[in-house]
Amino acid sequence: MQGRSIRKRVKNSEFAELLLRLLPNLQAILIEGDRFLGASTLISVQFISPFVHSKTFPDNIKSSYLNLLSGLAKAAPGSKAWKKDVSEAFGHNKFFSCRRKEVIDGWLVLVKQWISNDKDRLTDLVSRIVAPTGAGMLFGVGATTARLEADKKTQLTLRRISTIILAMEEDFVVGHLHTIEEKLVELLGATVASSPSFSTRSDVFIMLRAIVLKTSSIHLAPLWPLITAELRKALLSALPNSRDYDTYNALSLLQACKLLDSLLVLAPEDFQLQEWLFVTDTIDAVYRPSESDYLSLADDIAEDLGAVGGLYTVESVNQSSATYKVGLLKLDGQNAEASKEDIVTGILRPFFNQLSIHAYEGIYSMKSANLQDSKQEILMDLFDDTTIIG
Repeated sequence: MQGRSIRKRVKNSEFAELLLRLLPNLQAILIEGDRFLGASTLISVQFISPFVHSKTFPDNIKSSYLNLLSGLAKAAPGSKAWKKDVSEAFGHNKFFSCRRKEVIDGWLVLVKQWISNDKDRLTDLVSRIVAPTGAGMLFGVGATTARLEADKKTQLTLRRISTIILAMEEDFVVGHLHTIEEKLVELLGATVASSPSFSTRSDVFIMLRAIVLKTSSIHLAPLWPLITAELRKALLSALPNSRDYDTYNALSLLQACKLLDSLLVLAPEDFQLQEWLFVTDTIDAVYRPSESDYLSLADDIAEDLGAVGGLYTVESVNQSSATYKVGLLKLDGQNAEASKEDIVTGILRPFFNQLSIHAYEGIYSMKSANLQDSKQEILMDLFDDTTIIG
C-alpha cells in the first residue's frame, strides 16, 4: 500500500528515475542473487511491461523508462523479464514509429544488450526473409491484401535486421553475410505481382547501407557483384525509357541513390576500384571535355535527363554541412507520397548532375567520413513511419 501511495504522488517518469537510483542500493540490500533477480523481475513486470503493451506504444515510452530498462539489463543480465520487454517492443509493428532521440539514446543500447545475450536472434530474423512467389496467387482484393501483408512483414524484418546491425559492434554481422546475401538475391527477384513484391527493394538498399557502414572492407568482397549490378539497374531506372522503370518505385530509386552516396562517402577499398563506373573521379568531373568516348553512369543519366544546374551547386555544397561527409541526399518522409517522375525531376536530376563533382572534391578534401552522422542518416530512414507499407 505504501508503494502505491508513493507512486500516486509522482509521475510515472519520475517513478522510473527513482527506481533507477534505487537499483544499486537494492543490490546491496538484497544480498542474495535470487532475491534481487525477483525484485528486478517484479519491476519489469509491474512497471515496464504495461507501457510496452499499451495501445499508445511507442508514444508513451519516455527516456526515463528506457534508462530504467537498461539499468535492469546491466544489473540482472540473466533475467528473462527485461529481455521479454525488449523482445516484445522490438517485435511490435509500431516499433519503427519510435522517436529518433529515444532510438539513439535508448533503444539501440537495449537492443545491443539484448542481442549480446541472445545472438541467435539475428539468425532467426534472417530466416524469416522468404523468397518471392507468384505461384497460386489469387486475383482481386484478396491477392492485393495478401501481397501488402507479405510486403509489410518482409519490410519490418529487413528493418529489424538493419537496426541490429547498427546497434552492434563492427563486423558483428560477418558470420551471417553469406546467408543474408542469398536471401537478398532471392528478394531482389520480386516483381510487381509476386508476394512479397518489388516494394521491399527500398529496405534492401537500406540494409546494404547498414552493412557497408558496420562491416570492414575486407569482409565485403562477396557482396560487390550484387551491389554493383543492382545499383546499376536501379539507377538506370530513373530514365523513362529504361526496361526496369516500373521495377523500381520512387522510394527504391531514392534508397539506391543513397546507397551510392554512402559508398562514395565511406569509400570502402574494393569499391574505390569500381567507383569510376558510377562517377567521374578525375579532373574531367570539373572540366568536362566537350567530346568524350566515355561517361560515367551518373553523368550519362544526367545527360539523358537533360540536367542543367539544379538544387546543388559547388558553392552551396562547400558552405553546407553536407560537404560529402554526411552525403548529399537529405530526404524526409514528405517524399513518401511523391511520384517517381517528381522525385527524378526535383531531386535526382540535380543529384546526378553534380555527383561527380562532389565525389571528386570529396576525394581531394582529405577529410574522413563522419561515421556517426552516416549512422544517424540510416536511422532516419529506418524510423520513418511514413514509408511503412500499408
